[in-house]
Amino acid sequence: MNSKQFNFELEDMRHDVNIMAKLIEHTNFNGGTVLDIGACVGVFAERILDDYPTSRVYSFEPSDTNFTYLVDRVTGKNVIPMNMAVTNNEEEITFYVCEGIQQGVVFNSVYRQQHRDIFIDEYVVQGIPLRQAINLIRPSLVKIDVEGYEYFYDYSNLSDSVNTIVMEVHMSDISVEGKIIRGAIDNDVEKYSNIINQLKLQGFDYVINPDYNFPWNGSWDGSSNTHLLCMTR
Repeated sequence: MNSKQFNFELEDMRHDVNIMAKLIEHTNFNGGTVLDIGACVGVFAERILDDYPTSRVYSFEPSDTNFTYLVDRVTGKNVIPMNMAVTNNEEEITFYVCEGIQQGVVFNSVYRQQHRDIFIDEYVVQGIPLRQAINLIRPSLVKIDVEGYEYFYDYSNLSDSVNTIVMEVHMSDISVEGKIIRGAIDNDVEKYSNIINQLKLQGFDYVINPDYNFPWNGSWDGSSNTHLLCMTR
C-alpha cells in the first residue's frame, strides 16, 4: 500500500478514535487496564494513553502487516501488543486480509462477499475467547472494532472489572435510491438490540452521543451504516 493510501486510512481511524475518546469522557472509566480488540496500527492505544497516561493497554491485532505497524507505533509506551484475534469461542480462526489496513475480517461476512475484490489473502490466526481475555486481563475499559464480528461475542456475565465498553457496530444502510444495503450480517438490528439489552441487565447505561445518536431498541431509521456504541456502569 502506498503512503498516500496509508495516511488516508490513518486519518479515517483518527476520526473514529476522536469520537470514541469524547464518549469515554462521559463514562466511569478514569484510567486503568484497557482491552483493545482490533487494535489495527495502534491509533486507539496511543490516544487512550494520551488521555489517561497511567493506563496500560493490551492491544490484540490478527493482521501480520498491521501488527508490524502497531509494534512500531507503541514501542516504549505502556502497551502490550498481541498478534492474535479475540474470538467468540475459537482458539484458531481464519483471518481474511484486506488490501488496506482496515476492514480485514475473521468471518465470512456479507461485506466480504460484496467486496471480494479488496480481499487479497487469508490465513489462520491464534484466537482467545472474549470471556477468557477479560478474565485474564481484568480490564476496566473494553474497546471493540472488529468489522462486524462484534455481533458474535457473548456479552453476558461480564467481569465486574469492566465499567466501560466502546465499540464500532456495523449496520445495514439505505442508499439514496431507498434500497437497503446489507450489513455485516442479515439480522444486525436484532443482534444490536440484544447486545444492548444484555449490557443493560448488567447495569450498563447507554452513553448518548448527540452528534451520532442511534436508538438501541431496534427503531433504527437506516441513517448510518456504522455507529460507535458506548456503555458504562
